[in-house]
Amino acid sequence: MIIKKIRLFLIIPILLSLSSCDECKDSGCVSTDIDGKFRIRNTEGDDLLFGEKKIYELDSLDIYTMSGSVKTRLSRTFAVSSVDSTDSVLVVDLSVPDKTIYIDHEKKALTTLTLGLTYDETQCCGRTVAIRSIVQDNTTDLGDPADVMIIRK
Repeated sequence: MIIKKIRLFLIIPILLSLSSCDECKDSGCVSTDIDGKFRIRNTEGDDLLFGEKKIYELDSLDIYTMSGSVKTRLSRTFAVSSVDSTDSVLVVDLSVPDKTIYIDHEKKALTTLTLGLTYDETQCCGRTVAIRSIVQDNTTDLGDPADVMIIRK
């Protein structure tokens, strides 16, 4: 009888400590920082930003969103492509509150990208956002947002 009470006395704290574990500790929340990787090419496939036939300079591109009359410039840089180490891609921070992104070249409209976003509320991660599609000029789906996407000009 005393042994049963001792076992019960030891089991209760163990069960309580197991039931109070942090469920979110290893949830693997996805970062809300989303980078889009792009190439700007003409219809012949020539790279217009980094290739031999380039007509755009990275610094001449204005990439932004609009909310009313407020213009928010997006972070952009370039990265060496993991596919071909001699090639580069335009990298744009797409973790933006608005789903329409404008790309201008020397104050002239170059293209518009529309993000197809999905939102999810989770207990551990709060609100998460994922890009499910990117459409150029309301007509061309650029494919998997995780891949390098080709903007045709």
